Amino acid sequence: MFFTNLDHNLALYRHLRVWAERGLIRIEDSRDNSYEILSVRETLVRMKAMSDMVKNGLAHLRQNPNDNSYMAMNEIEDLQRFLDKMEGIIQQAREQGSPDDESARRDLVRRRPVTVVVPGVGSSM
Repeated sequence: MFFTNLDHNLALYRHLRVWAERGLIRIEDSRDNSYEILSVRETLVRMKAMSDMVKNGLAHLRQNPNDNSYMAMNEIEDLQRFLDKMEGIIQQAREQGSPDDESARRDLVRRRPVTVVVPGVGSSM
């Protein structure tokens, strides 16, 4: 089950779908249909850990070219592409503004769609 629509800028990595919404980072795991909401700061901490995994994986492959026990090169490339996409999502979340910011909340209310009922022809008021 996916909780998002297709208009969002998505980052996909294996079973994870990640997008920015209302200044927060949303993560959906298709393995167990779990859903998590993270702040930009917490997401950056997790991205740093993944970046360290990439760095360590490359260092391991340089020292042991035939040993894929830590990470294979295609896994490293996939994770690097995901991290690159996440940079754009972090930027998008920052542009949306923090949910704690009053101006971001006012802007959200202003952008919400409004339904106006207009009486049709032949109807009485």
